[in-house]
Amino acid sequence: MSISNATRRAMGTTVAVTVHGGRLDANDVLAEIDRLEQSWSRFRPDSELSRLNDCSGSLTVVSSTLLVLVEHLMAAHRLTGGRFDPTMGAHIAALGYDRTYRDLRDSSRQPVRPLPDIVRADDVVVIPCTAAVLLPAGVRLDPGGLGKGLAADLAATMACDAGADGVLIDLGGDIVTRGCAPDRGPWRIDVPSTGMRPRRILELHDGAVATSDTSVRTWTVSGVRHRHVLDPHTGLPLERDLRATVVAGAGWWAEAAATAAIISTARGDRWVDSLGTIDGISDVDVSERSRSWCCTSGRSSPTASCTSASPTSQPLPSPNP
Repeated sequence: MSISNATRRAMGTTVAVTVHGGRLDANDVLAEIDRLEQSWSRFRPDSELSRLNDCSGSLTVVSSTLLVLVEHLMAAHRLTGGRFDPTMGAHIAALGYDRTYRDLRDSSRQPVRPLPDIVRADDVVVIPCTAAVLLPAGVRLDPGGLGKGLAADLAATMACDAGADGVLIDLGGDIVTRGCAPDRGPWRIDVPSTGMRPRRILELHDGAVATSDTSVRTWTVSGVRHRHVLDPHTGLPLERDLRATVVAGAGWWAEAAATAAIISTARGDRWVDSLGTIDGISDVDVSERSRSWCCTSGRSSPTASCTSASPTSQPLPSPNP
């Protein structure tokens, strides 16, 4: 049995891939993630996403690669009751996060830019049959909080469609697994202790683990420290150091749900209390220094078909494949 491993910098983090079996190796999976990043990055002026953002206010025909991203962004917005909002791109850029985090450094000398008006994400129009998207004027989509997980989902599915027996993709600690580990057992995922939860080992065949942490990516503008997660109600960064870890059936849903859980906790709206009962979520843990909340749905381990068709040409995958 062939086993291949590869590591590369992509999507603003270190990506490590293991593939065993099949016609593709770990470098092929990384190449697919690179291809998706070239299309989806909000930091690349030549990316297709940047071109779509530049055309806000006009109906724009997009490729299948970008369409699948937009569809998942809007699905996450609906599934989280608007707590995950992909239309905050102009706001986070105005707050100074307008380049890759590695290039951001200290922006304390940057002038403070006025924040744009809040626009409802419900006003984004997606027409799948013609692959057309209409963003309200001034709106810029930000795939952060979902893009890495979706890229891993698509790349893992590609490898499995080519006969892989198992795939593990680790994007800076956000993990997507498909199939079995090389020893034919489950993939074993080490999850550090959080709040009341001790360190634990998750066993996954087809699933994902994602963590959102407001203390990880911060920057300073005019002496003010900003966190990278924004509240869609205000367009402003959250003011608390919160962390959420979610186990789900797909990477895009685990990542989006973790972001929404943080926003729910910061607002105190208690939506996070029901997150463990939502389809596709098998475990949720939210913590803030001396406080923590956790809820487990009691469902079986998340599952995702290794032979499912590519979402670029099929209906949107459910959160619980």
